[in-house]
Amino acid sequence: MDIYTILVVDDDPGIVAALSLVLEGPYMVHAARSADQAAAILVERHVDVLITDYDLDFRGSGKALLDFAAARFPRVRRVLYSASPGVAVASAEVVVEKPDTLTLIKVVVRMIDGMSPLD
Repeated sequence: MDIYTILVVDDDPGIVAALSLVLEGPYMVHAARSADQAAAILVERHVDVLITDYDLDFRGSGKALLDFAAARFPRVRRVLYSASPGVAVASAEVVVEKPDTLTLIKVVVRMIDGMSPLD
């Protein structure tokens, strides 16, 4: 059985901890608090799904991270998880608005199962 890997990126340590707690077990979870940390993880490790916030404080943007992942690692599924209403990023496959964690979990499971994220 394959263990799928999820990278959670948010500058809020509470969000990172909560998502890691929910996703760990069935999936391997890597966590990053900045775009730079996340980019290093993408380069060094296998990642199946990237979940990132849009606003990453002064340490970079989720948009730049999603663009980097799409260009360099097109096989990585990309989710923007943001509290900024109406935000759209072309390199994100799906946008889930915070704090809708249930929808986020459904999207991740569907992506890993090879299905469309939102049906």
